Amino acid sequence: ASSLSYNTIIGHSAALDITSGDRNTMLGFKAGSETTSGYKNIFIGHGAAGLNDFESADGTENTTGYHNIVIGTNAQASASGAVNQIVIGQGATGTGDNYAVIGNSSVSRLYAAQDGGAVIYANATINASDRRVKKEIQDLDYGLDYVKSLRPVSYYKKEPVNYPLVKAVQEQQEQIEALQRQYAQVTSQNQELMKLVSTQLLKKNDAEVKLIRSDESNNDDQLDAVITSMK
Repeated sequence: ASSLSYNTIIGHSAALDITSGDRNTMLGFKAGSETTSGYKNIFIGHGAAGLNDFESADGTENTTGYHNIVIGTNAQASASGAVNQIVIGQGATGTGDNYAVIGNSSVSRLYAAQDGGAVIYANATINASDRRVKKEIQDLDYGLDYVKSLRPVSYYKKEPVNYPLVKAVQEQQEQIEALQRQYAQVTSQNQELMKLVSTQLLKKNDAEVKLIRSDESNNDDQLDAVITSMK
């Protein structure tokens, strides 16, 4: 940085020694108080990246560092010329350039979401194994033989559409559709059969009616003949 511009400085002795740094935001008593030419930093808190109250400098107060975010009372980056460090927490101290630190040495848990239910995305994580935080330590019954019995494999994941549950649902759907088609076919056949039966019944009824009428006509003729003979 070569100019002294676009800075936001609020607080007694904040950015006290700045000469050419620009685009800094420093809020709090002696926040960034030792910064001279550092730029594009954000220091928030009492003595953040600056002198702790009226104590002498210990070498970590920012002077020429840039692109740092330091938030918290007396929080410091790892060096006066720190680059791209994120340090958050009361008295927290950075561990190196391009590193992020949340909390001081007293912090024992870090939650991603208040219930710890969030997912953390990273290429790798380190889980410390410290004997001092363990109790009832016992040797395991299995060792190298167990490890050698494991079956390492390489694999490729299937497409989601080919997952077993998806395939089962598809097969059930196909079965349901087949049953629906069979039902529709049987229904159609039943309708045709009902039409045929109805037609045959109608024809039979018509024949029976004609026969009855023919018998009635013959009876009338016979009756007329009897009456005539009696005269």
